[in-house]
Amino acid sequence: MRVAVVDPSCFSMPYDHCLCEGLTRQGCQVLFIGSRSPYVPWVRSSNYERWDHFYRLTNRVYPRPSGGARRWIKGVEHTLDMERLIHRLRKWNPDIIHLAPPAPDRPLVPTPAPKGSPLGPYRP
Repeated sequence: MRVAVVDPSCFSMPYDHCLCEGLTRQGCQVLFIGSRSPYVPWVRSSNYERWDHFYRLTNRVYPRPSGGARRWIKGVEHTLDMERLIHRLRKWNPDIIHLAPPAPDRPLVPTPAPKGSPLGPYRP
């Protein structure tokens, strides 16, 4: 079975690595698709294939965390990289595509709390 594990920003590398290793031990052909993180270097395993597919320009131009311009460029690049990924995955033809959840401190869309709730916006 061919499994693609996608974590664009590599926010959860320990989880990704353990998942890829575990799937490999179960006989799956595993492909990890992420980015070359300028903040957390990660030792590559020889048990699964890895594509540093995301944010190549952003990480080259902004090698360190910075302000809004980096986020804006990363957002634009993410859209383009996802489009390229569709074409690459069609060629690789995985049986399963596992998408990593977003970072827990950064919800995709903050949802307002129910009316009258003492809580602020809901953040998953």
